[in-house]
Amino acid sequence: MKIAEDVLMTLLSDTFAILIFLGLLTLSDRNRKRRNFEERCFFYLCLTGLGMAAADGAAYLMIDKSLSSLRLPAILLYTIEEILVLAVVWQWILYIDYQIYNTRDHLKRRYRWTGFVFAVATALYVINIFTGFIFTVDERLVMCWETGYPFMLVMETAGFFYPVYELYRYSKRRKIVYFMQAWPVIVPVILDVIVSSLTVYSVTALCFASSLTFFYFFMMNRWRFVDESSGFYNSAYMDFLKRLKKEGKRDYNHIIAFSAKKDTSEELCHSLRDNAPSQSDIIRENDGRFLLCTAVTNRDALFDLGVFIKSGAEGNEPEDEIKFDILDFDSYTV
Repeated sequence: MKIAEDVLMTLLSDTFAILIFLGLLTLSDRNRKRRNFEERCFFYLCLTGLGMAAADGAAYLMIDKSLSSLRLPAILLYTIEEILVLAVVWQWILYIDYQIYNTRDHLKRRYRWTGFVFAVATALYVINIFTGFIFTVDERLVMCWETGYPFMLVMETAGFFYPVYELYRYSKRRKIVYFMQAWPVIVPVILDVIVSSLTVYSVTALCFASSLTFFYFFMMNRWRFVDESSGFYNSAYMDFLKRLKKEGKRDYNHIIAFSAKKDTSEELCHSLRDNAPSQSDIIRENDGRFLLCTAVTNRDALFDLGVFIKSGAEGNEPEDEIKFDILDFDSYTV
């Protein structure tokens, strides 16, 4: 059975992508255990990318002329693949935002309604794909190029480049972003846009797998400062922060130091992760002590923030379960 060149090239691209995703899912001990929010996000990105690559390759193979009897399954597979592409874009935006700001509070405030937007886009994708297959004359046409393809291309490209804008905006405000660079997003996306525009090959899954691979190496560089169980920074990160401040790359002034008993330590982790301001860093000094480093100078605002995080962690527990102090950043030593 002879397979057309465009189908063969897409199958090779998707096969390489599948191998990369499987490697990212299985080779790292952190990705297998997924003990914190960041690692779970990365795992689900890899899992969604794996499904996207598998569905894309299978759909292209079925669309080949020699397999035209499998037209309906091909339509369904390609629909699933495009929905997974949208899911990847959505998860990608959330993952990069969390990498930058390291707080779920920022995700809740900024992306509360994005689920609805992507649901509408998914419905438009499904309509476009089915109408493209129903009304096309060429059985090997993958989608309705004349109507929906420009919309899809713009939607996906904008979704991937939005995190690049966030990185730029964040770096302008805080001077530098460590453990995170924009080029792993820019280069693969530009390559995907060029190939998709000039050829009929599909390399989206491979380009996305390449981006995740680059980010995996950035994560490995960051892991030396990350507490594995909570996902917060460890005590070694304090010296790193002090060096950044001396270089003018951080402007922290105070620390809110939380001390929790063992049975409420996990609740304090959740409250810090959900409610910490976006312009802050959280350090887990030991099992029950957490340091919230912030640039806020108003002590009343710092006290209110401490009370808010404390109450979010204690719930119905006694009020002496968690204590906090407001300390000077420059004079504090771990």
